Amino acid sequence: MNLLYKFIKDHRIAKGDVQNDLAMCLYCGKCQRCCRPKAITVNQKEKKWEWDSDKCVRCGHCIAACPVKSLRFVK
Repeated sequence: MNLLYKFIKDHRIAKGDVQNDLAMCLYCGKCQRCCRPKAITVNQKEKKWEWDSDKCVRCGHCIAACPVKSLRFVK
């Protein structure tokens, strides 16, 4: 197994998945703008928030950028 793949897989398991409390979410798009791998898509008009677990590297930048703290890691 490729060592980089193993590191990424282990890192994802350790951090968990990004979860959004949609009742709190402002759909402002700050999480989307700070996401370098483009794992988050926000549509403010339609009030839609989508997260792609395959693209996400679990860096936590989106969680830090959220002004209402509706994002968190969940195992």
